[in-house]
Amino acid sequence: MTSSEFSIPCLERIIRSKYKLIGIVTHTDKPEGRGRKIEKGVIKEYAERNDITCLAPVDLKDREFIEKLKEINPELAVVIAFRILPKEVFTIPKFGTINIHASLLPEYRGAAPINWAIINGEKETGLSIFFINEYVDKGDIILQKKISISEDETAGELQQRLLIQCPDLLMEVIDKIQKGDITAVPQKKNDLKKAPKIKPLHLIIDWSKHALHIHNLVRGLSPSPGAYTTFKNKRLKIFKTKIFDLENTKGNPGSIYISNLDKGLIVNTGKGMIQILELMKEGKNKMSIRDFLIGNKIFKGEIFK
Repeated sequence: MTSSEFSIPCLERIIRSKYKLIGIVTHTDKPEGRGRKIEKGVIKEYAERNDITCLAPVDLKDREFIEKLKEINPELAVVIAFRILPKEVFTIPKFGTINIHASLLPEYRGAAPINWAIINGEKETGLSIFFINEYVDKGDIILQKKISISEDETAGELQQRLLIQCPDLLMEVIDKIQKGDITAVPQKKNDLKKAPKIKPLHLIIDWSKHALHIHNLVRGLSPSPGAYTTFKNKRLKIFKTKIFDLENTKGNPGSIYISNLDKGLIVNTGKGMIQILELMKEGKNKMSIRDFLIGNKIFKGEIFK
Protein backbone atom coordinates (compact mmCIF):
# COMPACT_ATOMS: atom_id res chain seq x y z
CA MET A 1 0.00 0.00 0.00
CA THR A 2 1.86 3.04 -1.27
CA SER A 3 1.75 6.16 -3.41
CA SER A 4 5.48 6.88 -3.43
CA GLU A 5 8.47 5.98 -5.61
CA PHE A 6 10.23 5.45 -2.27
CA SER A 7 8.53 2.03 -2.14
CA ILE A 8 9.72 0.65 -5.50
CA PRO A 9 12.98 -0.94 -4.24
CA CYS A 10 10.92 -2.75 -1.56
CA LEU A 11 8.36 -3.90 -4.15
CA GLU A 12 11.13 -5.27 -6.33
CA ARG A 13 12.76 -7.08 -3.43
CA ILE A 14 9.46 -8.76 -2.51
CA ILE A 15 8.94 -9.80 -6.15
CA ARG A 16 12.42 -11.41 -6.20
CA SER A 17 11.88 -13.15 -2.85
CA LYS A 18 10.22 -16.46 -1.97
CA TYR A 19 7.05 -14.51 -1.09
CA LYS A 20 4.29 -13.63 -3.53
CA LEU A 21 3.23 -10.05 -4.05
CA ILE A 22 -0.50 -10.49 -4.75
CA GLY A 23 -1.58 -6.87 -5.09
CA ILE A 24 -0.81 -3.19 -4.72
CA VAL A 25 -3.10 -0.52 -3.31
CA THR A 26 -2.33 3.05 -4.39
CA HIS A 27 -4.07 6.41 -4.84
CA THR A 28 -6.57 7.03 -7.58
CA ASP A 29 -5.47 8.80 -10.78
CA LYS A 30 -5.15 12.57 -10.27
CA PRO A 31 -5.14 15.66 -12.50
CA GLU A 32 -1.57 16.88 -12.99
CA GLY A 33 0.18 19.92 -14.51
CA ARG A 34 -1.21 23.15 -15.89
CA GLY A 35 -3.75 21.39 -18.11
CA ARG A 36 -4.98 19.32 -15.13
CA LYS A 37 -4.89 16.20 -17.31
CA ILE A 38 -5.64 12.97 -15.47
CA GLU A 39 -2.35 11.07 -15.10
CA LYS A 40 -1.60 7.59 -13.78
CA GLY A 41 0.49 7.53 -10.62
CA VAL A 42 3.99 6.03 -10.75
CA ILE A 43 2.89 3.07 -8.59
CA LYS A 44 -0.10 2.24 -10.80
CA GLU A 45 2.17 2.29 -13.84
CA TYR A 46 4.62 0.00 -12.00
CA ALA A 47 1.83 -2.46 -11.18
CA GLU A 48 0.65 -2.56 -14.80
CA ARG A 49 4.19 -3.08 -16.14
CA ASN A 50 4.66 -6.01 -13.78
CA ASP A 51 1.17 -7.47 -14.27
CA ILE A 52 0.23 -7.05 -10.59
CA THR A 53 -3.35 -6.53 -9.40
CA CYS A 54 -3.73 -2.85 -8.50
CA LEU A 55 -6.53 -1.24 -6.49
CA ALA A 56 -6.87 2.55 -6.49
CA PRO A 57 -9.86 3.49 -4.31
CA VAL A 58 -10.97 7.07 -3.84
CA ASP A 59 -12.29 6.17 -0.39
CA LEU A 60 -10.50 3.56 1.72
CA LYS A 61 -13.80 2.86 3.53
CA ASP A 62 -15.59 2.01 0.28
CA ARG A 63 -17.36 -1.34 0.69
CA GLU A 64 -16.49 -2.54 -2.81
CA PHE A 65 -12.79 -1.89 -2.18
CA ILE A 66 -12.88 -3.64 1.20
CA GLU A 67 -14.65 -6.68 -0.26
CA LYS A 68 -12.13 -6.86 -3.11
CA LEU A 69 -9.29 -6.72 -0.58
CA LYS A 70 -10.87 -9.57 1.37
CA GLU A 71 -11.23 -11.54 -1.86
CA ILE A 72 -7.52 -11.09 -2.61
CA ASN A 73 -6.95 -12.39 0.94
CA PRO A 74 -3.47 -11.06 1.82
CA GLU A 75 -1.58 -12.66 4.69
CA LEU A 76 0.43 -9.49 5.32
CA ALA A 77 0.13 -5.87 4.15
CA VAL A 78 3.07 -3.47 3.92
CA VAL A 79 2.46 0.29 4.01
CA ILE A 80 5.05 2.79 2.72
CA ALA A 81 4.17 6.50 2.43
CA PHE A 82 0.42 6.05 2.07
CA ARG A 83 -2.81 7.29 3.62
CA ILE A 84 -4.21 6.62 7.08
CA LEU A 85 -5.93 3.23 6.96
CA PRO A 86 -9.31 2.54 8.57
CA LYS A 87 -9.44 -0.37 11.01
CA GLU A 88 -11.59 -2.46 8.63
CA VAL A 89 -8.69 -2.36 6.15
CA PHE A 90 -5.56 -2.85 8.31
CA THR A 91 -7.14 -5.80 10.17
CA ILE A 92 -7.86 -7.83 7.00
CA PRO A 93 -4.42 -9.51 6.62
CA LYS A 94 -3.92 -12.64 8.72
CA PHE A 95 -0.56 -11.45 10.13
CA GLY A 96 -1.50 -7.77 10.31
CA THR A 97 -0.37 -4.63 8.52
CA ILE A 98 3.11 -3.20 8.94
CA ASN A 99 4.39 0.28 8.16
CA ILE A 100 7.89 1.51 7.25
CA HIS A 101 8.52 4.96 8.73
CA ALA A 102 11.62 7.09 8.09
CA SER A 103 12.50 7.96 11.69
CA LEU A 104 13.42 6.33 14.96
CA LEU A 105 9.92 6.18 16.39
CA PRO A 106 8.42 7.42 18.60
CA GLU A 107 10.37 10.55 17.52
CA TYR A 108 9.21 12.33 14.37
CA ARG A 109 5.78 10.86 13.89
CA GLY A 110 4.06 12.49 10.95
CA ALA A 111 4.24 13.16 7.23
CA ALA A 112 7.75 14.63 6.88
CA PRO A 113 10.19 12.85 9.23
CA ILE A 114 13.25 13.18 6.98
CA ASN A 115 12.76 16.92 6.50
CA TRP A 116 12.19 17.72 10.16
CA ALA A 117 15.10 15.60 11.43
CA ILE A 118 17.46 17.70 9.28
CA ILE A 119 15.71 21.02 9.94
CA ASN A 120 16.10 20.36 13.69
CA GLY A 121 19.79 19.56 13.26
CA GLU A 122 19.62 15.90 14.30
CA LYS A 123 22.82 13.87 13.99
CA GLU A 124 20.95 10.57 13.71
CA THR A 125 17.71 9.19 12.33
CA GLY A 126 16.69 5.80 10.96
CA LEU A 127 13.97 3.44 9.84
CA SER A 128 11.23 1.91 11.97
CA ILE A 129 8.92 -0.95 11.02
CA PHE A 130 5.85 -1.31 13.20
CA PHE A 131 2.38 -2.87 13.30
CA ILE A 132 -0.32 -0.40 12.33
CA ASN A 133 -3.07 0.23 14.86
CA GLU A 134 -5.85 2.81 15.08
CA TYR A 135 -3.43 5.57 16.19
CA VAL A 136 -1.21 7.21 13.57
CA ASP A 137 2.44 6.05 13.77
CA LYS A 138 1.93 4.68 17.29
CA GLY A 139 1.89 0.92 16.71
CA ASP A 140 4.23 -1.59 18.36
CA ILE A 141 7.75 -1.52 16.88
CA ILE A 142 9.14 -4.69 15.32
CA LEU A 143 12.57 -3.52 14.15
CA GLN A 144 14.60 -0.31 13.83
CA LYS A 145 17.84 0.69 12.12
CA LYS A 146 19.85 3.78 13.01
CA ILE A 147 21.36 6.00 10.30
CA SER A 148 23.76 8.90 10.93
CA ILE A 149 23.14 12.30 9.31
CA SER A 150 26.16 14.28 8.06
CA GLU A 151 26.34 18.02 8.73
CA ASP A 152 25.81 19.09 5.08
CA GLU A 153 23.47 16.27 3.97
CA THR A 154 20.20 17.31 2.30
CA ALA A 155 16.79 15.69 2.73
CA GLY A 156 17.05 14.28 -0.79
CA GLU A 157 20.44 12.72 -0.12
CA LEU A 158 19.31 11.21 3.18
CA GLN A 159 16.17 9.82 1.56
CA GLN A 160 18.29 8.01 -1.03
CA ARG A 161 20.44 6.44 1.70
CA LEU A 162 17.35 5.34 3.62
CA LEU A 163 15.90 3.99 0.39
CA ILE A 164 18.89 1.68 -0.01
CA GLN A 165 18.45 0.32 3.54
CA CYS A 166 14.68 -0.27 3.30
CA PRO A 167 14.46 -3.55 1.33
CA ASP A 168 16.85 -5.51 3.58
CA LEU A 169 15.13 -4.32 6.75
CA LEU A 170 11.69 -5.13 5.32
CA MET A 171 12.69 -8.65 4.28
CA GLU A 172 14.19 -9.28 7.71
CA VAL A 173 10.86 -8.31 9.29
CA ILE A 174 8.77 -10.39 6.85
CA ASP A 175 10.99 -13.41 7.54
CA LYS A 176 10.55 -12.93 11.29
CA ILE A 177 6.76 -12.66 10.94
CA GLN A 178 6.61 -15.76 8.74
CA LYS A 179 8.63 -17.73 11.33
CA GLY A 180 6.68 -16.34 14.29
CA ASP A 181 9.96 -14.92 15.61
CA ILE A 182 8.96 -11.39 16.62
CA THR A 183 8.67 -9.38 19.81
CA ALA A 184 6.91 -6.12 19.01
CA VAL A 185 7.65 -3.37 21.56
CA PRO A 186 5.11 -0.65 22.52
CA GLN A 187 6.25 2.91 21.84
CA LYS A 188 7.16 5.30 24.65
CA LYS A 189 4.80 8.15 25.44
CA ASN A 190 7.23 10.93 26.42
CA ASP A 191 7.33 14.48 24.97
CA LEU A 192 8.33 13.93 21.37
CA LYS A 193 9.50 15.85 18.33
CA LYS A 194 6.87 15.81 15.61
CA ALA A 195 7.09 15.75 11.80
CA PRO A 196 3.99 17.53 10.47
CA LYS A 197 3.34 18.14 6.79
CA ILE A 198 5.57 20.88 5.35
CA LYS A 199 3.48 24.03 4.83
CA PRO A 200 4.26 27.22 2.82
CA LEU A 201 5.15 29.17 5.98
CA HIS A 202 7.91 26.65 6.76
CA LEU A 203 9.74 27.49 3.51
CA ILE A 204 10.53 31.13 4.27
CA ILE A 205 14.09 31.87 5.40
CA ASP A 206 14.24 34.10 8.48
CA TRP A 207 17.65 35.77 8.26
CA SER A 208 17.44 36.89 11.89
CA LYS A 209 17.99 33.25 12.92
CA HIS A 210 21.41 31.70 13.58
CA ALA A 211 23.46 30.65 10.54
CA LEU A 212 23.24 27.02 11.60
CA HIS A 213 19.43 27.19 11.82
CA ILE A 214 19.24 28.59 8.28
CA HIS A 215 21.72 26.04 6.93
CA ASN A 216 19.65 23.22 8.45
CA LEU A 217 16.40 24.65 7.04
CA VAL A 218 17.86 24.88 3.53
CA ARG A 219 19.18 21.32 3.49
CA GLY A 220 16.07 19.97 5.21
CA LEU A 221 13.90 21.32 2.38
CA SER A 222 16.27 20.47 -0.48
CA PRO A 223 15.61 19.55 -3.25
CA SER A 224 11.86 19.86 -2.67
CA PRO A 225 9.92 21.96 -1.82
CA GLY A 226 12.91 24.27 -1.29
CA ALA A 227 13.53 27.09 1.20
CA TYR A 228 13.37 30.58 -0.26
CA THR A 229 14.14 34.23 0.28
CA THR A 230 13.06 37.37 -1.61
CA PHE A 231 15.37 39.68 -3.53
CA LYS A 232 14.08 42.66 -5.52
CA ASN A 233 10.53 41.28 -5.31
CA LYS A 234 11.59 37.93 -6.81
CA ARG A 235 11.79 34.62 -5.02
CA LEU A 236 15.16 32.93 -4.79
CA LYS A 237 14.98 29.24 -3.85
CA ILE A 238 18.14 28.14 -2.09
CA PHE A 239 19.13 24.48 -2.30
CA LYS A 240 22.67 24.28 -0.98
CA THR A 241 24.59 26.30 1.61
CA LYS A 242 27.69 26.08 3.74
CA ILE A 243 28.48 27.62 7.11
CA PHE A 244 30.94 30.48 6.52
CA ASP A 245 31.15 31.70 10.12
CA LEU A 246 29.23 30.42 13.15
CA GLU A 247 29.92 33.38 15.44
CA ASN A 248 30.71 36.61 13.62
CA THR A 249 28.31 38.84 11.69
CA LYS A 250 29.40 41.76 9.49
CA GLY A 251 26.07 43.45 8.88
CA ASN A 252 22.31 43.29 9.36
CA PRO A 253 20.55 39.92 8.98
CA GLY A 254 19.99 39.14 5.31
CA SER A 255 22.56 41.66 4.08
CA ILE A 256 25.17 40.61 1.55
CA TYR A 257 28.70 40.52 3.00
CA ILE A 258 30.56 39.21 -0.05
CA SER A 259 29.37 38.89 -3.66
CA ASN A 260 32.01 38.01 -6.25
CA LEU A 261 33.06 35.17 -8.53
CA ASP A 262 36.06 34.26 -6.36
CA LYS A 263 34.35 33.85 -2.97
CA GLY A 264 30.74 33.51 -4.13
CA LEU A 265 27.82 34.86 -2.12
CA ILE A 266 28.09 35.29 1.66
CA VAL A 267 25.05 36.44 3.64
CA ASN A 268 24.82 37.78 7.20
CA THR A 269 22.37 36.17 9.61
CA GLY A 270 21.25 36.92 13.16
CA LYS A 271 24.49 35.26 14.28
CA GLY A 272 27.13 34.07 11.88
CA MET A 273 27.22 33.97 8.09
CA ILE A 274 26.35 31.41 5.43
CA GLN A 275 27.68 30.84 1.95
CA ILE A 276 25.10 30.12 -0.75
CA LEU A 277 26.24 27.43 -3.19
CA GLU A 278 23.19 26.56 -5.28
CA LEU A 279 19.95 28.43 -5.96
CA MET A 280 17.16 29.12 -8.44
CA LYS A 281 15.71 32.45 -9.46
CA GLU A 282 11.94 32.62 -9.92
CA GLY A 283 11.09 31.37 -13.43
CA LYS A 284 14.63 30.05 -14.07
CA ASN A 285 16.50 26.75 -13.67
CA LYS A 286 18.56 25.69 -10.67
CA MET A 287 22.21 26.79 -10.98
CA SER A 288 25.52 27.08 -9.16
CA ILE A 289 26.20 30.36 -7.40
CA ARG A 290 28.99 31.16 -9.88
CA ASP A 291 26.65 30.81 -12.86
CA PHE A 292 24.03 32.85 -11.03
CA LEU A 293 26.43 35.70 -10.25
CA ILE A 294 27.64 35.85 -13.85
CA GLY A 295 24.10 36.66 -14.97
CA ASN A 296 22.81 38.58 -11.92
CA LYS A 297 24.40 41.56 -10.20
CA ILE A 298 24.20 41.48 -6.40
CA PHE A 299 26.25 43.98 -4.42
CA LYS A 300 27.59 44.08 -0.89
CA GLY A 301 25.04 45.58 1.49
CA GLU A 302 21.96 44.60 -0.53
CA ILE A 303 19.31 42.73 1.41
CA PHE A 304 17.64 39.33 1.19
CA LYS A 305 14.20 39.47 2.83
